[in-house]
Amino acid sequence: MHGIDYIALYLSVAFMCMALEFMMALKMNTNVVSTAEVVIFRRLTTFSITEILTQCLWLIDSAPRFQFPRPVQYGYNLIDLICTGLICYFWYRFVDMNLTPRENLLHRRKIETVFGNIPIITLVTVDCMSLLNHKVFYVSAAGNYIRGPWYFIQVACCFAYCLIVIITLIRSQIRHTLNRRIFLVYFVFTIFPSLGGILQVMLPGPIPIAAIFFALGMFLMFSELQNRQINTDALTGLNNRAKTSAYLAARLPHAGREPFCL
Repeated sequence: MHGIDYIALYLSVAFMCMALEFMMALKMNTNVVSTAEVVIFRRLTTFSITEILTQCLWLIDSAPRFQFPRPVQYGYNLIDLICTGLICYFWYRFVDMNLTPRENLLHRRKIETVFGNIPIITLVTVDCMSLLNHKVFYVSAAGNYIRGPWYFIQVACCFAYCLIVIITLIRSQIRHTLNRRIFLVYFVFTIFPSLGGILQVMLPGPIPIAAIFFALGMFLMFSELQNRQINTDALTGLNNRAKTSAYLAARLPHAGREPFCL
């Protein structure tokens, strides 16, 4: 595919993803999840939209006969790297809040909270330092994005949160605090963007792949949360009248041979 055609195709897909995430952020409210979860979900969509915008700038900058000034190139590349880390961090926070029993959250030791913040603090620090020492990335005189020797720190910090989320999911499944459907939704949402991240790391430059994978994963999660809203109460998590009616409609015809109780 010709370079200009590729840029136009990605920009079209990118704007559709941004519009989708914007609509999800607007529709996410306390009727679906708790107030804290709404805040985190909206932060996820904000950072994801910002990352897509920075990668659109990178693509436009790579078009023939066009180039932004180097300070602008450093700026949008830095924002892209930091947004990637913040997306991973707030996804970890969202899963942790949903899957960790409330009693454990209230009595969590401070050292555990500090430990969970170390990767994102490290990532932001080394990324900002790279403006001076060019260790994570730098922009050549020709305007090309080049990864530095410390780029592995960026990757390690992001995948650290993916690993923590997977461990949390497995632990919840072992404790039987998570039904199979919800487990699969969270697991797929964790693996799907991770695969996009791996592809992005393997390819040179800030190739805009992970952001789109993440946007699709966000849509999967949003659809599940909306489905949960139909059948359960957001505050208590208990089945509502709609769920009860569906359950009775399914069980009553077979009650003669398969008794049940409420």
